[in-house]
Amino acid sequence: MLSAIDLSCIRRDTLLCEGLNFHVGPGQMLQIEGPNGSGKTSLLRTLAGLTPAPVGRVEWNRREIRASAEAFRVSLLWLGHDNAVAPELSAEENLTMLSRLGGEAPGRLDVRRALEEVGLGEACGRAVRTLSQGQRRRVSLARLWCTRKPLWLLDEPLAALDRAATTALSDRIEAHLRSGGMIVGATHHPLSKASSTATLLLQPN
Repeated sequence: MLSAIDLSCIRRDTLLCEGLNFHVGPGQMLQIEGPNGSGKTSLLRTLAGLTPAPVGRVEWNRREIRASAEAFRVSLLWLGHDNAVAPELSAEENLTMLSRLGGEAPGRLDVRRALEEVGLGEACGRAVRTLSQGQRRRVSLARLWCTRKPLWLLDEPLAALDRAATTALSDRIEAHLRSGGMIVGATHHPLSKASSTATLLLQPN
């Protein structure tokens, strides 16, 4: 379970949100919505442990994430707004590298199957620098088909995706929730219609 307790978030010296309390358990998803500048990305970064909280705390399985850093790290898949792909490597090489940096080692067949799921089967050997922005986003999102991590933190995963890729991602999200996975996602558009999905609306201060 991921928990936020009396949590506040800042960006530089600006207080974006405060007094947040929520829990995300197995099979549950929290969609973070709000206009640009309301703190969606900052909240996700705080939940991931990348930005310290000025007030309150984030817990993983009822332990503060700094006190359970290793257990939290191996349970977490973080996909930020930046695709974090290397332009000179192929789509297949990038996905393999990203998975290994996350502590996982999918086989070559698993990597290619994941790229096929996001519509990049024919482009798996191409250098990422030759791909469109939407295709680069799909390389990053293909990690969701290669991981067994239970907690996903996703920052605007639908950005730059076409309809087919959006449908594939929605199906993958639903499958992860059905298997007991947990998701917190920042989004301008609904990521899931499952009954276990809740919405947190942020407003700019």
